[in-house]
Amino acid sequence: MAVTRALEFLQRARQADGGWPYRPGVASSPEPTCLAMLALGETDERWLAAHEHNGAISLPGDTEPHWTTALAVWALRDGALRARLVRGLLAWHGEPLDPDEAVKLNSRLRGWPWADKTFSWVEPTCYALLALKAAGQMSHPRVTEGEQMLLDRQCRDGGWNYGNHTALGAALQSFVPTTALAVLALRQPSPAVERGLEFIAAELNREQSALSLALAILCYRAYGRETGDWREALTRRQLADGSWRGDVHLTAWAALALGERNVF
Repeated sequence: MAVTRALEFLQRARQADGGWPYRPGVASSPEPTCLAMLALGETDERWLAAHEHNGAISLPGDTEPHWTTALAVWALRDGALRARLVRGLLAWHGEPLDPDEAVKLNSRLRGWPWADKTFSWVEPTCYALLALKAAGQMSHPRVTEGEQMLLDRQCRDGGWNYGNHTALGAALQSFVPTTALAVLALRQPSPAVERGLEFIAAELNREQSALSLALAILCYRAYGRETGDWREALTRRQLADGSWRGDVHLTAWAALALGERNVF
């Protein structure tokens, strides 16, 4: 079974320090660690606890808050570490910018950044919303503002780009992974979500990557939609060792997409 083989790969990839690397044989990192924990239902938080600094996850050897703080909140169960990270995530935000005619968006809406003291971007905002909603913070003002930011950034084609919808008068291209994450983060059915779902289906009829397939399956399943042949297409890409491309984080996404665990 594809999911069983994927989870076995993730178990083998775990390091002695309790974390996971992007690929077996390199150092543990927060993104694959959090995603592997989500896929496996792992409760051992020692790697994340060792890399917490002032209510945020930091990279090894660093003290700056890292965007994967959101993934850590999402991956962890109830506990003191998660509670500290939730407080830190609620206090963290992207820096607002002054209005700029070259970029048609509400730059005062604050989501979450990739790096501290920088502008808000779509993906880290999606991860933060997913995490905070999983932690029971659905009605917090920061969550509401993050949702408003995502709606403001929706592109003309119905999907989401990494950052803006328009730059220098040109409409920017949307991508399936960012669109699926935005639709998952918004969660509630709406015209904006419906346009996002339609964009995903149209794009996957033209081009499919393993990440796009995995996130599209998760997205459509969360909204009770049929995933068509996407599951078969994703399964066909699995390697003999149970992984997708030998990558821990990609294998974790695939395992979540093909498995039965509800992480939302």
